[in-house]
Amino acid sequence: MKLWMYLVVLFALLAGVVWFGAHERGIGAAGVQAAWDAEKAKTSEAAAAQAYATAQTQSDQRNIFAGIAATYHETITHEDPPAPAVSAADVSSGRVRLRAEWQCASGYVRANGLPQTSIGGSGADATTSAAAEQRSQGASDLVRAADEADQREQRLSAQISALQSILDAERAR
Repeated sequence: MKLWMYLVVLFALLAGVVWFGAHERGIGAAGVQAAWDAEKAKTSEAAAAQAYATAQTQSDQRNIFAGIAATYHETITHEDPPAPAVSAADVSSGRVRLRAEWQCASGYVRANGLPQTSIGGSGADATTSAAAEQRSQGASDLVRAADEADQREQRLSAQISALQSILDAERAR
């Protein structure tokens, strides 16, 4: 009988341990799952808040950059009051003076814009006439190049201003 008694006690102990383990495992798993769910909910809320803040920042930057782009576009397409047109005739007549190497011979162009001719057909007169014509063409080319350089400088200045505005906007956030 003692053997049966030991076996029953051993079986009862074993059944109690199995029951206790299963019961505690269920309680423990539920506790761990609840903690996991709470942590996951906090993480999801933080991620949603960060996504909203990022979207808001991007929207603000998009609006700032759109304003900068509009200002840049207006700057490069804005028609400045026309500068007095300088032509080769202005340079030739002496109304506009360039450096000495680009000055035209005085009196080369008459009031009607046609070159003066001399009565005697000497080679020196033809050379002087050709040099004056080259100077006149050179002066015209120089005025055109200066105008193109001014326009390019205006575009580059507008680009630099726009890029500086973008950097300021980036630094401000």
